[in-house]
Amino acid sequence: MTRIVRILTLVLALLMIPSVVFGATYVFPYEGFRYTPQENEIVLTQTNLAEYEELLASLGTSPEAVLANYLSTGVVMEVIEDRGQIAVSVVDSPFKEISSSLSEMSAEEAAQVLSYFEESGLYETCDLVAGEPDYVRLTTSAMFASMPVYSIRYVTLSGNKMYTLNLTVIGRSVEEADEAAMLSLLSGMKMFAARTRATAEPTVTPVTTPEPEEKTSLAKAENTSGNLSVDAVPAVNYEGQLVLTGSTDPETGITVKVDGNIVGEATATAEGTYSVRVRLLQKGDNRLEITAGDASAEMVITYMQPLAEVTINEPTESEFTGSSILLRGTTVPDATVYFNGDGVNTNVKANRNGAFSIRLTFENAGTYHINIRSHMTGYTDFNSSITLTRKLTEREELAAFRLNISPVGYEQLKAEPERFADAKFIFRGRITAYTDYNGRPCALVHTSNPSTGNWRNPIYIVIDGDTIPPTDSVVTFYVIGEGITLPVDGQYSDSGMEEEIPVTVAFYLTTDR
Repeated sequence: MTRIVRILTLVLALLMIPSVVFGATYVFPYEGFRYTPQENEIVLTQTNLAEYEELLASLGTSPEAVLANYLSTGVVMEVIEDRGQIAVSVVDSPFKEISSSLSEMSAEEAAQVLSYFEESGLYETCDLVAGEPDYVRLTTSAMFASMPVYSIRYVTLSGNKMYTLNLTVIGRSVEEADEAAMLSLLSGMKMFAARTRATAEPTVTPVTTPEPEEKTSLAKAENTSGNLSVDAVPAVNYEGQLVLTGSTDPETGITVKVDGNIVGEATATAEGTYSVRVRLLQKGDNRLEITAGDASAEMVITYMQPLAEVTINEPTESEFTGSSILLRGTTVPDATVYFNGDGVNTNVKANRNGAFSIRLTFENAGTYHINIRSHMTGYTDFNSSITLTRKLTEREELAAFRLNISPVGYEQLKAEPERFADAKFIFRGRITAYTDYNGRPCALVHTSNPSTGNWRNPIYIVIDGDTIPPTDSVVTFYVIGEGITLPVDGQYSDSGMEEEIPVTVAFYLTTDR
């Protein structure tokens, strides 16, 4: 069975629809790449589901339910509309102690949610919008290649999940119609919370360490009759089996059924306590019917698939040099791990022990945010992210510096220093003396040595760092114009009188002797 067909199986299982024999195979291409249908395959996408409404109805579902269940898996889906590109993501809520929706929060909880986004420094505006639905509205803007790019995010909470819609528009500002499209899509998202599950929260570092899952809700006995008590257990189960305990009449037989099928049996002790191991028959809701003689009780347990967790073992530091970096990690055996983010869109398959490695290449220096998703049939997709920062090596920094050296000579720099602020220069000269510049050592350097042997053309070079060459040493300086001049005493000037000379800041230096 292909990976895409397995997705259909997963969606059908989530929807709990009856099995149907197809004349053709219908597939959902939500794997993060373009899908080309094979023979007898019809691709169902978010844009053509309405065309197959009768088919979906025959399966006991609808286009809206398919999209809702797909989103509830926590995988990013992109909706392309005439307004732009809307990316929808579902992740674990970062507010572990807050289980209510925004409208049900206290003032203190709402302030905590707002400060979470405000203190990140990523957004220009952060507003809590009350209504139906309620959401946090976040905005950003930037310039890329002289083209303005605007982004607006709607974030809402439901249960233990955080839902984010991100709309990106290029070349124009956000309009009312954009807001309407976002609000329309957000309106249908509250229904998804019922099918979400608590997953581990990865840290945003190269080592993704999920926290233990919290089983906050408990299943309690319902419709109890006679002398039978059943202890509460977690309402969501990820292992497919559990142990029920409680009390009843001494030495009474205990039977547990699901849909008439026996899933566990035991006998109470002489003291009337019992412990019975129960196996769950189906994913989704299992209504347990517990009987002990004439006594009975019911309990609903939701069986969710185990999580395809990912742990990144290498690198151990977020910063690296060079154009590529090797990631090593572990997940469930034979899972496919997808990497998507800034300049990255690739995947790798884990081996039978769950180990995987992949080399990511980044052309330019900067900080890169990479989303990670692990997918395996029989498991719930795991989503996390890492942040990597590529630093230039010293050689790369110098190479980049040399490419932008200004051809301006000393006299022009001296005459128009403000014109060459931030311009890059290379000067080789002799350090004549030191002074202070805003608390930093500032070298007076004569940069020209004519045949007479007298050093001329003085400039000030501010030096940062631990390397402070001694007076009279000859040094090659890579400098950046400061855009100002400062006076130098006549004993150091070319004219023999006090005059203004340019000020620069050292980027790099090498000592000749």
